[in-house]
Amino acid sequence: MNAIKAKVKLYGLTAVDHRTLAARGLLAFREELTRDLGGAETLSAQEKTLVEMVTRTRLYVEHLDAWLMAQRSLINGRRRCVLPVLRERTQLADALARYLGQLGMKRREKDVPDLARAIQLAQRQVEAGQGDGHGGGH
Repeated sequence: MNAIKAKVKLYGLTAVDHRTLAARGLLAFREELTRDLGGAETLSAQEKTLVEMVTRTRLYVEHLDAWLMAQRSLINGRRRCVLPVLRERTQLADALARYLGQLGMKRREKDVPDLARAIQLAQRQVEAGQGDGHGGGH
């Protein structure tokens, strides 16, 4: 866990092998979260930082979950207690919940600055779609 945290801390999410299914899922989660918050262009620098923290923390929690599930038991038999890493995982999950709470729980709509402009844009898109390969009755 320390190795992955060090790599991500140093290089950010580019340290994660993007060819893996887990990495693609994590990046899709970040994109979905950004979209739910109204899109990257509407986020403040603070919100962008929180999105990165949420994504990283989710990576850590998922990594720990996978490791914990691979263990024969979550209990240290000699000491008669749960594995200490389970406590750390819980702390990370709590941090993740706090970060998400700071971002808000509701999906935000993108601001449409001007309704007339939005209608014009939609009309242009429809016209462009009708002109592609369907024109002229051929």
